[in-house]
Amino acid sequence: MIMHQHTPGPWTTDALYIYSGKVTIAKVYDMAEGVEVSPEQAASDAHLIAKAPEMLDMLASCLAYFDDMRNGGYAAATPDAAWTAPIRALLWDIEGESSAKIHSILEG
Repeated sequence: MIMHQHTPGPWTTDALYIYSGKVTIAKVYDMAEGVEVSPEQAASDAHLIAKAPEMLDMLASCLAYFDDMRNGGYAAATPDAAWTAPIRALLWDIEGESSAKIHSILEG
């Protein structure tokens, strides 16, 4: 598993607040700049955000797997750069330049 700089997961939600264990790490607002969001939409947003650490780990693991396959001589069975470049860019944006641990995977 890759170590990230964000608050460790798993994250959970009660429909508006996102928690890491017993620590509140975020709140989804149901109104912004006078635009009201339905409670269902706010809850859906909170659930999506709460899954962010798992999605991040999955993306990084998939990319590492693709790189291992390519480097192991199975290039024909791995996605080409058109598929992996956006994943690398997304992970780079999420982790930022200071994350040395994920940098080695992104260089793939």
